[in-house]
Amino acid sequence: MRLPAPASTVCAALALAGALPPRAARAAGSTEHRVDFSAERIELDADDEWLVLERAVRVRSGRYRLTSERLRLSRGPLGVVVEGGGRLAACPCPDPPITLGFSSVTFAPPTDVLVEDPTVRIGGIPVLWLPWLWLRSPDRAGLLPPTVRYSGEEGFGVGAGVHLPYGPPRADGPRDAVAVGARAYDRGGYGVDALQTTPRSTLRLEWERAGGTRLVVDGVGAWSPIPVAAGALRVDVARGDRARVGEPRLEPAARRYDRGEAALHTAGGAGPTGGVGMELTAARGGGLGAAMGWGPRASAAHGWGLGRGAAGHLGVEVSTVAEGDAASSLAWQHGALQGAAFVGPLRLRARAAEGVGVATTSVGATPLGLGRLELGVGAPLERRFGAGPSALAHRVTPEVVLAGALHGAEPERAPEAPPRAGALLGGFETALGYPAGGAAAAAFHGGAVAREDARVEALVLGALDADSGSVGASAVAAAEPARRDVHVSARTRLGSDATAHVLLRVAGREAGRAASTARLLRAERPYLAAPWLAADGWTVGSSVIAPWGRALATLAEVDADATDRTWLGLRASVAYRHPCGCLAVAAEVARRVGREGFDAGGTLDLMP
Repeated sequence: MRLPAPASTVCAALALAGALPPRAARAAGSTEHRVDFSAERIELDADDEWLVLERAVRVRSGRYRLTSERLRLSRGPLGVVVEGGGRLAACPCPDPPITLGFSSVTFAPPTDVLVEDPTVRIGGIPVLWLPWLWLRSPDRAGLLPPTVRYSGEEGFGVGAGVHLPYGPPRADGPRDAVAVGARAYDRGGYGVDALQTTPRSTLRLEWERAGGTRLVVDGVGAWSPIPVAAGALRVDVARGDRARVGEPRLEPAARRYDRGEAALHTAGGAGPTGGVGMELTAARGGGLGAAMGWGPRASAAHGWGLGRGAAGHLGVEVSTVAEGDAASSLAWQHGALQGAAFVGPLRLRARAAEGVGVATTSVGATPLGLGRLELGVGAPLERRFGAGPSALAHRVTPEVVLAGALHGAEPERAPEAPPRAGALLGGFETALGYPAGGAAAAAFHGGAVAREDARVEALVLGALDADSGSVGASAVAAAEPARRDVHVSARTRLGSDATAHVLLRVAGREAGRAASTARLLRAERPYLAAPWLAADGWTVGSSVIAPWGRALATLAEVDADATDRTWLGLRASVAYRHPCGCLAVAAEVARRVGREGFDAGGTLDLMP
């Protein structure tokens, strides 16, 4: 039977359970798989079970689209077989940047496509030929695209991998999956890695042997095994003699510690809470066989709401850390009571905290103690500009605060923290924002600090947190001017996250103590009253993120040591995604202190 259409296009749909016989549907294993087509001339032979399409042929199955001047469709043992020369694209756009030439294509339901004699064409120009190609969906096991990268330390590297989904299918996205890959470098090194992803967790493992050894474990996740409790996982570990050198990115390589935590806890707030878990802490970059501090941890607490503006809690924590043959334990009981009230135009606030405990090591037990008290008197002053959701509100609260701390700390853990300090501070808090969203808040206090040795010195504390959508900033500063004891950590964003924007950052300290008195007055545990930063000096950095329309985005980043006037890291990247979603390309080049030469790499995804 022939269906000519000399003047117009004939459109039809070929379903495996429809135009083709039922046994074709049984062979394919699905009655929902469809192949849609159109052509100016269609020839159908129902007895031999084939179709011939001629002139302006378009065939579509799922996300795949075939174009040709003549194709023959028939049923096969795996599904619908399309024979004849043409182009195959993985998207519906009229002019895809990358296509595949073919001699035969088999649509195997529900998602697989088998291509014979595929020829990769970029902009219509053939660049690669393969004998066959098997395209699979993210819900099926398959090979990953090959990777190519260059490293100043390791040389050229080529890798490949497999994609292994697991678990039941989900209606809201692809199945959980693990990607396992291997790579080799031309200078003799090699490595393997694995990436596990679920909607609520990500875990990456990387092992590399290239002039040394590097092992990386990085992951984060959350789960709810029972209705009344939630679990959390966070691990960031880099081990081996190349743990720092082998990392191309500056920020992960500069971290001081390996951290890990897995915990199961009940919901917070008023009432009883509790949790159990494991924690890990070690100096970053230790050898693979070096001891790491790890052990169990448990906590329990009870919170109360005590009427208008008042609350309190009591809790206890117990933990044990084993590192090689040595072990230490900590038992810590803590509590706090706080409240605020208005007396006329004045706001009164008070907070008292206490803590007692004992740290046990192989050399004996050390008692720990904490006592803190804050009393503040402020006068909130507010003015509104305009009315309704668009009104701008500004609040300023001048305040006087009397703060004191009495700490008994283990000397080895907090060698710089004075055990006693008190302060009489004056300053203000201010907030500016719109009721409908966007706000900025800042606090500044300056005053006198009385130490246990009867010395009185000046102290300055400041904090800023702002986000108006187009501008964001956060900063913490503390200083003792008499000793030039200064600590600053600040980040600023100029521009919205959704548009081109600039990130600025600065961190540094002077005089070695890093404002430890300020930290002491704010710390809830005496054994945490340690310097904020590792060493004296100042670092600055900037990032420029620019989306160029909906398809292209670029990043330029630089970090420098302002004290020594040396570059710490340079990085630039570009990412492109075709508007119709048929292609995604990303490339990056970077150079950082501690690594030779530069690093470059890229990815190409034909089915993002």
